[in-house]
Parts: sequence; structure tokens; C-alpha cells
Amino acid sequence: EAVVDKFNERTGESYSVDKLRRMVEANSLGNTEILEVTVKTTEAAEAREIANIIAEIAPQKIQTFIDRSDVKIIDYAKISTTPVSPNMRNNTIIGTLLGLVLSISFKFFIVKQV
Repeated sequence: EAVVDKFNERTGESYSVDKLRRMVEANSLGNTEILEVTVKTTEAAEAREIANIIAEIAPQKIQTFIDRSDVKIIDYAKISTTPVSPNMRNNTIIGTLLGLVLSISFKFFIVKQV
């Protein structure tokens, strides 16, 4: 809620907690205590803003649950130069393979009928 409130205040948007929850994913990296936060939106600047607000708010919130006081931000969000999706290379390969399979299946079906 704190992230949504701060984001809405800074941008003038009216995001809900549910909408933000669908956009944000947090995972620990391997067997470490490092937490990686990923924000996926269609607007890169919006994702960066949300991730950086999380980085501002998270250390204080985490410290209330964990006895350690050494929570630190390793890196702030940056805008990616390449889009996450759609992946044109993968889509082209999948489309080509699917086209080949369908055309061969169709050809096989036509030959069987004759």
C-alpha cells in the first residue's frame, strides 16, 4: 500500500494494490539473502519508478520483520534497452516450425485421402 500511495502521489496515477501486485515479482537469488524485484509493465519508465519506490520503502519494512539491521540496496532500477516481450526471434522460430508441421500434416492428410 505504501508503494501504491507513493507512486500515485508522484505520478498522479490511480493504481490499486491488486494492479501493482500483478506487475511485481520478488525472488531470492540462489541460496543468498539477496532479493531481486522485477516490475513488468508496457512503460519502461513506469517500471523503473515502481522498482525504485520499492527500493526506498522495502529496507525499513524488511527490518521490522528481520532482526538484522544491515538491509541495503545493491542496485537501483534502470530502463532496459531491449524489450522483455515480444521476443521476435523466438516467435519467428516457433511460427516457422508450426507452419512446417501444419503444412506437412496437411500434405500427408491430402495424400492419404487420394
